[in-house]
Amino acid sequence: MQNSCKQKSVFIAIAPNHISNFEHMISDDSSIKNTLLLNPGNLDFEKNLWSQVINGSLNLKYTESNSLNKLRYQIKKLLGYKAFTKKVKEHLANDYHYNYYYCNLDDVLSNYIFHHLNNKTTVINHAVEDGILNYYYPEINMLKLKSKRLICRHVLGIDFIPEKKHPTRIHSNSVRSQYVRIPDSSICPEKSVQLPFSRIHYDPKEEVVLIIGQDIMHNSVEGPNYYKSRLKMLFESVKTKTTSTTKIVYKPHRNGDFSIAENILKNMFDNFEMFMDITPIEDCITGIKPNMIFSFESSAILNLKIAFKE
Repeated sequence: MQNSCKQKSVFIAIAPNHISNFEHMISDDSSIKNTLLLNPGNLDFEKNLWSQVINGSLNLKYTESNSLNKLRYQIKKLLGYKAFTKKVKEHLANDYHYNYYYCNLDDVLSNYIFHHLNNKTTVINHAVEDGILNYYYPEINMLKLKSKRLICRHVLGIDFIPEKKHPTRIHSNSVRSQYVRIPDSSICPEKSVQLPFSRIHYDPKEEVVLIIGQDIMHNSVEGPNYYKSRLKMLFESVKTKTTSTTKIVYKPHRNGDFSIAENILKNMFDNFEMFMDITPIEDCITGIKPNMIFSFESSAILNLKIAFKE
């Protein structure tokens, strides 16, 4: 008698856009069944699309500016990840064949689940688009990653294995594919699969301008002064194309200190609104209906351009 093994599709989300992409994939492909969502940040999801969801209670929104608070945030996050791994293990039995969908193996939890599954059972791995990560080779600081590995292993008891070539591990034979919006432009296009997405159409409102924030840049290697100068340049450009009656809608990046942008906005515009919804902009722009959109160094602009109907 032929032995048939049970199948399970495991998805791990550490950002709202991850869940949005996963749910487009599940809606588009009826072969993706028995879905398990690992949701450590208790992010919003469509209940009807998931067979099972394991929620955590971590705050994955990163807003810290000074070094001490950054360290505290990372320690708290890693401790939360350790607790979440204990919660997840019982749902990852060895008698299943798995499809594992993840976005970035620099994330400790995504990395841990990847190696936990690959060491214990039969698994097919799939990377899923994470901003512009799938389209370039980021600079990899192996010293920093090795330090993270030591902390995870000896302090938290979580095994973290750094990726030397690319955070998606897409070049490895252990990864079958990556789902991206523009397969031909991605790294490893021969492994790339079209990521399904919804087209966007709306009738724009006059005098409504959307600015998509990149607040995480205040923690970039260039420093906060560089970030402030880029913001001022962006807002000056917006000002030349608007009037005193224009409504400015600023949507901060879900990570970072948006107060920097808010203070500059207060000094430059009389009529602005902070749009604090962490939903990916592609999923909520039809409620804003801007007639102009501004940003800098944001992958959301690329996603919008692709999604707008021609």
